[in-house]
Amino acid sequence: MKIGYFVDWLEIYCIEWKDIDIKDRLEKRGYRVEVMPYTTRVYGQVLQVYKGKSEPYFTICRLPLSVRSNDSSGILKAGSCHIKLHNHLCYVENVGAVAMQCCKDAGVTIQNISRIDLCADFQYFYNGMHPSTLIKGFASEKYLKIGQPRFTLHGTTEKGYNYYNSVLFGSKTSSVYTRFYEKSLEMKEVAQKDWIVDCWKDLGFDLEDKQVWRVEFAVHGPGRKMLDRKTAEVQEITVQDLCSRDRIKALFISLAKRYFVFTKADTATRKYNQEHLVLFDMNPDVEKYSPLPAVRKTITTRTTKQVYEYLIKESESSHVYSFEERMRLWHVAKNIATHHNLRQWVEWKHGPNNADMPIEEPVDKPITQVQGHDHDNENVTIEQKEIW
Repeated sequence: MKIGYFVDWLEIYCIEWKDIDIKDRLEKRGYRVEVMPYTTRVYGQVLQVYKGKSEPYFTICRLPLSVRSNDSSGILKAGSCHIKLHNHLCYVENVGAVAMQCCKDAGVTIQNISRIDLCADFQYFYNGMHPSTLIKGFASEKYLKIGQPRFTLHGTTEKGYNYYNSVLFGSKTSSVYTRFYEKSLEMKEVAQKDWIVDCWKDLGFDLEDKQVWRVEFAVHGPGRKMLDRKTAEVQEITVQDLCSRDRIKALFISLAKRYFVFTKADTATRKYNQEHLVLFDMNPDVEKYSPLPAVRKTITTRTTKQVYEYLIKESESSHVYSFEERMRLWHVAKNIATHHNLRQWVEWKHGPNNADMPIEEPVDKPITQVQGHDHDNENVTIEQKEIW
């Protein structure tokens, strides 16, 4: 079973050091800082921090609107702020060390993790079951889930039958919010994150013929403290835990033991006595995993995909454009696909054989035209063929 364990979201609650200017401090350390033209419901300033000129690195929400003090019963301590890493940083080898360095460069002290998303990407479960089999079985009540009774099921009938592509357990305000969904479909329809595709390729996933699925746990405030070390689960998730790939895997497994448990409905009357499905290897020490040490930092947006699709469609419009114009449109589309790393998405969308060039209009008896003969010359003996 090929599987990747990742952090997909990391947001940290911090306290600013006294008597410093965060923007000035970061700029002196080589970052580019942009003050965003909006605020949040909790903070009065949002800073977007870039490494160099253009690489997004992290976001800081600061200047709390409701400050707790001796004279007022506000919500947050003075100097409170939240730092969220850009998504591509969550997939580097030592995300914990990167997060601590960002906080140090900004001049803040880490208090705790405010939100963390831990996920596993795979194409088959540990027991060999295909992910679509589990979600279809859950929809038909062949398989039942223990815990988190409220769920939302998503799918489509476009293929002529019910195809389920995601199921969500709990709510977004829950301490732990569980998502099970077809990740490659999301990448195809929303945005392709090249750093994630790089990790999949490094793991050896078959991206041409098989889909990649994801189980993801979004852990909020209280959720990071509600697990028990005595049962091999986690008491509290800290930034230091994220310095080890094995530790990230152990954190995911501990959550899966509690929040992603399915049973076979026909094995017993009571759900808790039914046979459990072995979906993940619950021994966190069995597999040693490390992702790519360096991954691309680019993202393919919906707009880029739409431009590519439009140009390809226009290149097929022989009644509007000349053959030379259609070839230029086709080349522009292919250049966009190359420079914006769309190759994998194009294969997902159109299959591996997607390099067909525009077809030129057929010419009547082209050989006789070249020789200067009349189209109606009945004495022509050379075989006539259409040139495409």
